[in-house]
Amino acid sequence: MSSLTLPLRVFEPSRVERLPSAERIRDIEARFPGTMIWIEGHDGDALEDFEMLEDGQSARYGVVNVAGEDHEDVLAKFTEIEAALDCRFATLDPAARLA
Repeated sequence: MSSLTLPLRVFEPSRVERLPSAERIRDIEARFPGTMIWIEGHDGDALEDFEMLEDGQSARYGVVNVAGEDHEDVLAKFTEIEAALDCRFATLDPAARLA
């Protein structure tokens, strides 16, 4: 048995267009026993202050705890979970951010 805690991140300044509802998260967790999902943020949030709030390269918008048979199984499940969450983002225009 293996498990990992994996962050959900964007790697360019972005605006959240859609994050999953609590109901959608519960459905995904039910499909993948042993999974726990935390979403941080709301639709419309700007994820852009990588230097002050994050690691300088990205912004976290959630965390997924995943369990599986082995490391490969955990990563495969994470890929499915990330797709099922169907989070949507729009890249922020650098010129608009400076205005």
